[in-house]
Amino acid sequence: MKTLFFLLALLCAFNAQSQTTLDKPVVCLPVKTLFSALNGKYKEKFYWIGKTESEDSKFALLVNAETHSWTIVEFNNDLACILGTGIDYKNLIGPTI
Repeated sequence: MKTLFFLLALLCAFNAQSQTTLDKPVVCLPVKTLFSALNGKYKEKFYWIGKTESEDSKFALLVNAETHSWTIVEFNNDLACILGTGIDYKNLIGPTI
């Protein structure tokens, strides 16, 4: 019985530690405004687009092949939010851009 209790306690501790919630600011703008800025100022182009199963929102990866900057955006028909940006990406599969 002690072993079962120990394993249950260990499992609960592992589950509690493995989950983390981030609280970070997210920049959101009208869709056309955000994508125009990424294309104009940063010269980033759409590399990949995916949609959720519910089709409520889509995700896009935009990249600049010359500077290697990248931006990940979640968007719907009205609003687009930047989830992450960075530099020096590496294409691990598929054609190189």
